[in-house]
Amino acid sequence: MDEHTFSLTVYCANQRGSPQNCLYPHVGTARTADELKPLVANDHVFIQFTGNHRGKDNFIQAKYAVFDCDNDHSDDPAEWISLDDIPHLFPGVRCIIYTSRSHMKRKGTKSERPRFHIVFFIDPITDVDAYTAFMKKVQSLYPFFDKNALDGGRFYYGNPEAQILFFSGSMTLTQFIADEESATAFAQLGEVIPEGSRNTSLYKAAALAICSLLQAVPQTVFL
Repeated sequence: MDEHTFSLTVYCANQRGSPQNCLYPHVGTARTADELKPLVANDHVFIQFTGNHRGKDNFIQAKYAVFDCDNDHSDDPAEWISLDDIPHLFPGVRCIIYTSRSHMKRKGTKSERPRFHIVFFIDPITDVDAYTAFMKKVQSLYPFFDKNALDGGRFYYGNPEAQILFFSGSMTLTQFIADEESATAFAQLGEVIPEGSRNTSLYKAAALAICSLLQAVPQTVFL
């Protein structure tokens, strides 16, 4: 784990716990956990908006895909996702995890459990609908992510006590999902591939899987 491989841009509000607020005027860049902690202390966003005014109509660009994991999918602690599970579920993917304000606290009718945000690095997306489509695609593959936190105007409550973990990797989430879809396509081919044409068939399956991802995210810029 090398924090210095990261450069994360965060847009911060002047207040904490204010869902009505839409202005995030302070822009900071974090390369370490110590630098990130004050940036997530107040309410914040990771999407670049026109005039730093949060809203789908002001969407400029997203370089990160941020998911909530509240572990509401089960009341069985054995089925909860921990912070340390994420790098094993997404091997080789660069990401940052930080705990939410409700981490290990009772929330509504739900007991204390791990609750955290995962910031995945992605290939930049410049269209709000494409961003939402990508977020929904990932959530459909990993349904323990909150399905109600996938839109292009999402903000995150500040948590001055956040625990922060950096996980280095060689891939963006965009690349990882493309590989996952390719692997699924290979598995689906199974025994129907004739012996003499397996390499060609696998190549075509990979190409089709990646094309499918590109169609779902038409404005993704691949660098």
